[in-house]
Amino acid sequence: MKSDYADLLVLGASAAGLKCAARYRRLCPTARIVVLDAQEEISVGACGLPYVISGDIDDPDALRQTPFDVLRDEHYFRVYKRIEVSTGIRAESIDTKQREVRALRLADGSNVSFRYERLLLAMGAAPKSLAGVRVGSERVRFVKTMDDARTIRALLEKGKVESAAIVGAGFIGCEMAEAFRSMWGCEVTLIEAADQILPGMLDADLASVVQRELESNSVRVLLRSAVLGIEEGQGVTIRLPQESIEVDLVVVGIGVSPRTELALEAGIEVGSCGGIVVDERMRTNVPNVYAAGDCVECRSVVTGRAMLATLGSLANRQGRVAADHMAGKVSRFGPVARSAVVKVMDVHAAATGMTHGEAVRAGMRVCSVWGTFGDRAHYYPDEQRWFGRMVWERATSRLVGLQVVGRGDVTRSVDVFSSVLLRGGQVADLLDLEFAYAPPFASALDPLHHLAAMAMAHEQDGIEALGPEEPVIGTCVDLRSVNESKAAPSEEAAMHVPMQELWEREAELPEGDLSLLCERGPRSMDAVRGLVGKRAARVVYLAGGQGFRSKKL
Repeated sequence: MKSDYADLLVLGASAAGLKCAARYRRLCPTARIVVLDAQEEISVGACGLPYVISGDIDDPDALRQTPFDVLRDEHYFRVYKRIEVSTGIRAESIDTKQREVRALRLADGSNVSFRYERLLLAMGAAPKSLAGVRVGSERVRFVKTMDDARTIRALLEKGKVESAAIVGAGFIGCEMAEAFRSMWGCEVTLIEAADQILPGMLDADLASVVQRELESNSVRVLLRSAVLGIEEGQGVTIRLPQESIEVDLVVVGIGVSPRTELALEAGIEVGSCGGIVVDERMRTNVPNVYAAGDCVECRSVVTGRAMLATLGSLANRQGRVAADHMAGKVSRFGPVARSAVVKVMDVHAAATGMTHGEAVRAGMRVCSVWGTFGDRAHYYPDEQRWFGRMVWERATSRLVGLQVVGRGDVTRSVDVFSSVLLRGGQVADLLDLEFAYAPPFASALDPLHHLAAMAMAHEQDGIEALGPEEPVIGTCVDLRSVNESKAAPSEEAAMHVPMQELWEREAELPEGDLSLLCERGPRSMDAVRGLVGKRAARVVYLAGGQGFRSKKL
């Protein structure tokens, strides 16, 4: 069998692979570039699949189109990019000594082979399945491919799905819960084995805000529920430890695993997290073999340890770096913060870095502060509230992570925080940030300024806060106005002393520990400053105020 030849051979026609091919073409105009993929539909914006299913995106092919409405198929890459993309071809083995890839043409079962000068592995990741469960029938699906999206949407359009269950409450699970409930009116059950939703993104106190939004929209959320089995009959039965659920459709979204089988067989190093090991130039341990995208391990900017970060934003950057190095340019892909955002009904959640829980499990000693903020000046119409939690390392004041949940713009603060985090920033560095400001867009001081000030007050002045889900200590004193307290009563408050009366009525405060409460946090924090040096007992403020504790946005 005669081998074809490519200056650059790419295995995988998705974000990382095609970005690398396109970049290499710009840098090496005369090189022959070949891309192989087993799928017929390539260059799919897979993050948009839930919105195809919901109907927010009417035409599924929109996920494969350029901004100028040209379909990104084999013809497009040949004509516009001068790249040879061959679909329906599955790579079967890699001979790194001979620099040869053997592959199978799926349409007719014939064998083909390619010699290469440089090879990029960009096979992506495969959805994880449940033990003993066959996923792929009409009524038990992943949401990974265009075929998945079309099949599920067709069932919905034909009225064949009145009830649906989603296994896994990560990004896909939460997005699919919204798609089924809000757009199609299905009865929806969201099943998660962990003790919270979005366990890889948020700490439990922020996750509970998103869960409240789901439940207020009649999504049933089952936590600590490991699926024991799924059986198909007229409908689909899901067996859980506490009950069995009958539904019309099941979506499994419990995460993904890097596709590394070919790499392992070829002697390419795979790390402890299950991804291909690469350096900052995207090189593997084998000369002339690179890897990028969801199949590789990244390095955490917080811990310096290997991690998986299956994000399209990172895959595109990795593909560019790989091409740069192949062409002799200086370029690097450094540690990552794993910034992410998700829309769930009318609530948006964004995060970067590590959660408090992740940091503790990694052996770090960390602290947190919480706050309730608006996405613009408080007096400007239509201000939207959001809750935030910032995590930092106790000994060094080094930033660790930020989580934000709200109805307004949650990405601005997270993206800026991420930039500081990626440069090894400390809490005090946030105070030096300069933001564009006008009342319709922001407050004069950004929430990051406030979070930094709260953290420094904790570290330097001993101002102590209790988190939104921590029980009060001693007597809880409500410092809000009479009207505020009537509008949103606190079941925890044992005493009401409006802030404007506090110093005149200070003698009325009981002995012992005090927990001070206001609506968002600043008033109670100020009160702690005025009282902490006068009393032997503990005086703390309830971080984020009654707003955060009630989970009401």
